Amino acid sequence: MLDTLHIDEYEEMLAREQEEDDLDGLINYYHKQLLNNPVALKSLITTGLSERLMFRHQIGYCDRSLNSLIQNSISIDGDAFRGCLRRLELIKPTGHELFSGCIIEPYYDLNKRLISICGVKLNRISRPAPEIIHWFRDKVFDMPLKFKLTQMGQSHVN
Repeated sequence: MLDTLHIDEYEEMLAREQEEDDLDGLINYYHKQLLNNPVALKSLITTGLSERLMFRHQIGYCDRSLNSLIQNSISIDGDAFRGCLRRLELIKPTGHELFSGCIIEPYYDLNKRLISICGVKLNRISRPAPEIIHWFRDKVFDMPLKFKLTQMGQSHVN
């Protein structure tokens, strides 16, 4: 007997796949921004984080450019991408990126599904704000999360 999907199940499956693609795109974008930012790269290298580890762990940098890039997009894809990031609270209601000014490290489960992101501010800021931000895709995890950025301590924050 053939398995058939109800239209709602099919749409939900497509939405999950699109969400995965959008999150992969976000992580790849932040990773490229780090590689193109000599100041951020130097800051991480001087604290002992090797380029090999940056590639292996897809370390990235949120330089506040993503929002302007997708905001100018009037395409359906741009709108869907922005909507996905808002639903996941990676873009705040104000329109600002959650990890603005942060070095980020994604964390994946055994199925290579993004489950969390750790962000550490690259520079100390003058106004009160957290220096370390943890975003969790789900609310409950059955395993501890260990981020390279937090294991290094706060020495890499200027």
